[in-house]
Amino acid sequence: MASDRPGPDISGSGATRGDGVSPGSFSDLDPTERSRLARWSITRSVAAVVLVVVAYWVLPLEGLVGGPRTSWSYLRAGAAVLIALVVLVAQIKAVTTARYPQLRVLEGFSLAIPLILVVFAATYLSMSEFDTAAFNEPLGKIGALYFALTTMTTVGFGDIHPRSDPARTMVMVQMIVNFGVFGVASRVAYSAVQRRLDARNP
Repeated sequence: MASDRPGPDISGSGATRGDGVSPGSFSDLDPTERSRLARWSITRSVAAVVLVVVAYWVLPLEGLVGGPRTSWSYLRAGAAVLIALVVLVAQIKAVTTARYPQLRVLEGFSLAIPLILVVFAATYLSMSEFDTAAFNEPLGKIGALYFALTTMTTVGFGDIHPRSDPARTMVMVQMIVNFGVFGVASRVAYSAVQRRLDARNP
């Protein structure tokens, strides 16, 4: 039997169910509906990751910093990081109005984390492009993404490492951002989900 619903609504708009923005319990749904919403959320999450990665490979990011040791260069890099953090905050805020906040968290972090990762990768790429001594070896897009990922995951193999003070400064900034994303932001997101679910029983 075909469904007359235009599509799953997990954002909180209530447009497809007509019952406002009241939060729902994902675990209380019947298995068919739960599977349908989960597939839709995973599809959107994967699409967000693919979009960010494709943009990283396609866009000419070598000029993000714009040149070594200039205030304008670091302001542009800082602005890019700030934009990525604003996206993360916006995604967490959206949890507070989502119908199924558990799924909204998945989608939000699926966009914000890759975005933050590629912003730092693009910054390292640009720094290496304009200052070959910034790292112990010249970085291409794969090398820059690899270094940003190992820094984000705190693996730190040591095969690539910063040598100039600006590069070391940017790595320290990423470490701080990593702490904010995986520590503070995850706790805030968890609290937002709990508050949203508690709203079902005021």
